[in-house]
Amino acid sequence: MSELINAGAKQRDYHWQLLSTVSALALLGNVVVMSGAAASDDNDARPVVWVELGGQLERIDGGVERFAPSFIDLVNPSQLVPPTDLERSARYSNGGEGKITFQPEGSVWSFSAAVRYGRTTSKRHLHQEYDFPQHATSHGGSQALYVAPNGQKYFFLTPNVEDTATSERESHTIIDFQVGRDVGLGMFGGKTVSTFSFGVRMVQFSSFAKSKIYLRPDAHFVSSQFAGFIFHNGNYHNYYASAQMTRNSRAIGPSIEWNNSTPLVGNEREGHVNFDWSANAAVLFGRHKMAAHHQSSSFYRYGGIIGTHHTQRVEGLPVDIQRSRSVVTPDVGAVASVSYNVESFKFALGYRADLFFNAIDGGIDTRKSYNRILHGPFATINIGLGG
Repeated sequence: MSELINAGAKQRDYHWQLLSTVSALALLGNVVVMSGAAASDDNDARPVVWVELGGQLERIDGGVERFAPSFIDLVNPSQLVPPTDLERSARYSNGGEGKITFQPEGSVWSFSAAVRYGRTTSKRHLHQEYDFPQHATSHGGSQALYVAPNGQKYFFLTPNVEDTATSERESHTIIDFQVGRDVGLGMFGGKTVSTFSFGVRMVQFSSFAKSKIYLRPDAHFVSSQFAGFIFHNGNYHNYYASAQMTRNSRAIGPSIEWNNSTPLVGNEREGHVNFDWSANAAVLFGRHKMAAHHQSSSFYRYGGIIGTHHTQRVEGLPVDIQRSRSVVTPDVGAVASVSYNVESFKFALGYRADLFFNAIDGGIDTRKSYNRILHGPFATINIGLGG
């Protein structure tokens, strides 16, 4: 009960931090506007508000620990695919993004709020049986009939079998509140316009994964004769394991960003093409949470004489895991794009990369820290309002 109370208190603290940050930025904006910040040298009318919408396809690198019960080591890769091969994390996510920027008339200061969301899902299922001898035909149930070239008949138990099913979903949300200042022209040959921004970044990573594994990796057969037939009684293990893991991390902290835009061709009246690039960094303070449940069991059948066999079943105790830990998550990123700009419209295509260190607790029985690298192409449309 005390853990739940503490968790609730920490959640309220997180919300209070967010509210305080937003309030501080809003207050700062009012102070800047009311104090009459320095006017821009550009006297042409320009939009006061920019609205940006877009989408992205991002590759996700980093992964988590794979669920690997001890019996996985019994798999012969030449016969069956190891179940852990199906537990690869999904590589690509798609999602959307939005941003709103407000820059008062005659001010070199701007205020922005942005959100980016991505999600990926993955489902895999594999049923595999090690091949019967040549010429074998099904004989119902868990047996197969094999007639040798010399006419001798053999009954075989179903050989090594694997049935593995996995599913995983993961999402990430990145929210930025920033205050920026234009530093004007004059950099990089007098054509590049730069903006330095500072603010607050919030990040959340969430994932849910589950696995079910059925495995018969070590079937052996013992011959015996009866009524002119040769029977092969089996000695084998059946293994079963299941697991589900829920992971969540949230972090918030100060951020800085440097944006640059260099005209390449065109003009203001007819439109122009720019090369845009930026770099950002943040230090985020948050908490990793992880909850898991997994269990395994085994069934052993052995015997060698017709009509007699023995079985032994072992049920493993269920394992429940819950843990939480405060962490620091550094973040660095960069963006490069080409944009077409005409009056109050802008269209951009580019590539973006973000690296979050110590982003998520990807372990199962013990804590293990994993990074998250998000990188991929994006496209955005900007529309200017007012001015």
